[in-house]
Amino acid sequence: MQTMQQEIKDGKEKETNDAKTVILRVDSDTDKEYDTVDLVNVAVKMKEKRRFYFYLLVTAVCAGFIVAAVSLGIQGIFGGKSYAGAVVSFNFDGIDEGMDPSGGLFDVTKLKSTEVINRALQELGWEAGKVNVEKVRANLKLEGVIPDSVKQQIAVINTVAADAAEYYTTIEDLDYFPSQYTVTLSRCKGMSGNDTRELLDAILLSYKDYFMESYANTESLGLTTQALDIRSYDYLQASDMIDNELNTIQSYAEAKTEEAPNFRANSTGLSFADIVSAIEAMRRLDLNNFIAFVQANNLTKDAGVQVDYYNYQIRQYNFDIQELQTQLANVEKTIESYEKNPVIVMSNQESVMETVQADEYYNSLLQQKLDINRQIGELNTDLNEAYAMLNALNAIEQSESEEDYNYADELLDGLVSVTESWAGLVQQTVEEYFETELYADAYRIAIPAQYSAMGSVGDLAKRMIIFGGIAAVLVVILWGMSGLMEEIKRDDGSRRKDRDNQQGNG
Repeated sequence: MQTMQQEIKDGKEKETNDAKTVILRVDSDTDKEYDTVDLVNVAVKMKEKRRFYFYLLVTAVCAGFIVAAVSLGIQGIFGGKSYAGAVVSFNFDGIDEGMDPSGGLFDVTKLKSTEVINRALQELGWEAGKVNVEKVRANLKLEGVIPDSVKQQIAVINTVAADAAEYYTTIEDLDYFPSQYTVTLSRCKGMSGNDTRELLDAILLSYKDYFMESYANTESLGLTTQALDIRSYDYLQASDMIDNELNTIQSYAEAKTEEAPNFRANSTGLSFADIVSAIEAMRRLDLNNFIAFVQANNLTKDAGVQVDYYNYQIRQYNFDIQELQTQLANVEKTIESYEKNPVIVMSNQESVMETVQADEYYNSLLQQKLDINRQIGELNTDLNEAYAMLNALNAIEQSESEEDYNYADELLDGLVSVTESWAGLVQQTVEEYFETELYADAYRIAIPAQYSAMGSVGDLAKRMIIFGGIAAVLVVILWGMSGLMEEIKRDDGSRRKDRDNQQGNG
């Protein structure tokens, strides 16, 4: 009876122990027996060594961080992650719709154009061949800065569109054109970190000049005097060319006067109204004095060429007058046959009111008639002057006084010099107007170039997380393997002991 009770008790204890044991059984091909590993015992063995492996884990993670920083530093030394970065911003009408100041599509990639980079290299005075322009273009990156509010809006639409596909069209309609860009220049081979920063700064400044030239219209006064030698023409031909130049300068200055009546340039001390007045005075005094002297003395470098010139002018004036007269006849015919809108009479018991509706088209016809008549009158005046000059040239003998020709040459030289001088003053005044007023904030370097030898903080953090995580996983695997090996050794020792006991009992 006691033996039976003892067996039952031993059976219960065995069941209790088995409930607390997790068995990993492995088939043995040699003796057809099963090798068992108690995973609970493995955990116990690991727990016994937790202090050692905790310190090893911390050491491994710290070592991973150090290796990450060192590897990034090595890349920085050899240029793998080195770069200069800056931020530029644009502020002009239309930029939020992707338009440039002229109304066309804005192309910010012009900042990395060959022309801009070459100008930057010239400004730095670097020797040809020191830097490969195409390599610089490849290493120059532009990225638009999108505000958080826009990012949140896109995220919300994406979330909604996940359940309702029709909202994807809303995303397509949500066009955002950045007005701020980050500009990064990766370090090129053969360049130092300081060279990289200086080159990026020079490129950003070079683009400012390119931007002004492209959109500020500062090159609009491309005058004939700068391309042709007016002194090689006959005197009255030269006077016509100078008159055209003065008309160009005056018309441009008058347009700017209406646009910026209160602007006055610090560099020249001139307003656009001052320039208009000066050009009018120059034409009235200097140019007319030159023409009067040449006509009074019948001066010409080649009488035959001058006669041909006047004959050409007369033919051209007659042709222009005939064309304008045809236009005038058509306009007058349209006016005569045109019926204006009727008069509307409104009345009540106390008064009667008559109202004539405005007719813009009829009024425009009248204005066209006035303009054409004015143009015909001006051409008739020019035609009469050409006839008078041709008759004078044929009737009066040409002057042979060397003093007269020398004086005429002096007057012509003075006219050319003054015209070029005023063109330069207008150019300088306009440039200051665009740079300091109209486009003062159109292009701005918000953050100057700064050099980073080891990549960004985000790159370092990402690399440290990767290296530290790998080190931690390796330590945990080693810890588990250590506990497993201890359990395998213990199980092998138990089996050998059981076999020895069985052999001794046998």
